[in-house]
Amino acid sequence: MIHREYKRIVKGSDTAVLFIHGIMGTPYQFRELVPLVPESWSVHNLLLPGHGKDPEAFSRSSMREWEKKTQKAFQKLAKTHDNIIIVGHSMGTFLSIELALSHPDKVKLLFLQAVPLTPMLRYRALKYAHAILYQNEAKDTPDEAVARVSYSIEPDKNPVKYMGWYKRFLELFAKAWNIRKKLRYITTPCIAVQSRKDELVSNQAEKILRKYKGIATYALKDSSHYIYSKEDKEKMLSYFEEAIKKVK
Repeated sequence: MIHREYKRIVKGSDTAVLFIHGIMGTPYQFRELVPLVPESWSVHNLLLPGHGKDPEAFSRSSMREWEKKTQKAFQKLAKTHDNIIIVGHSMGTFLSIELALSHPDKVKLLFLQAVPLTPMLRYRALKYAHAILYQNEAKDTPDEAVARVSYSIEPDKNPVKYMGWYKRFLELFAKAWNIRKKLRYITTPCIAVQSRKDELVSNQAEKILRKYKGIATYALKDSSHYIYSKEDKEKMLSYFEEAIKKVK
């Protein structure tokens, strides 16, 4: 299964990388970043509560549970590692930022992808959702295939099972507003990589991030929330490699 938590604790290592996926996301999101982490470093690629399961399990989870999970994972790594790098995607960037603000002495780098400061919904997002719910996997276009493996919630055609989802997204919108007020307080070296064709985040988020000199913000012109063009993917991976080299 691709929606599984991954942990590699290297005895005696002083550096660890914590990966935090987004809402409805999966640890699989970081499949190309994890191999770039030096083998001498520890890795914990989280699976948040309510993810990797059915729609009702997602409804029963909450932002507070996701916060507790990331805090517990961070604290465990911090006991045995002096340096923590946090990599977040989408909602995971909010949880990453909060950890960095709470532990500026331990967090040495924030690497943020698709920071959803200004959530939105483009037609393409609805198209992917329809394909995941109603279309046979064998009929997926290349983009739909990537979107399918990027969502960890098991699809169910019964709309009743999705009734509790609105609470989770209200929590996300509240968190986005709260994080916007905290950006000025980030002291940890921070890299943000935004996609110009993101179907779930407006380009206004990039403009907001660029207001802060402490946040190095990069734009991927031909990529979306989960899907990267070949050229953009190479850029994103190079940004990550260069960043961890500086920590190393």
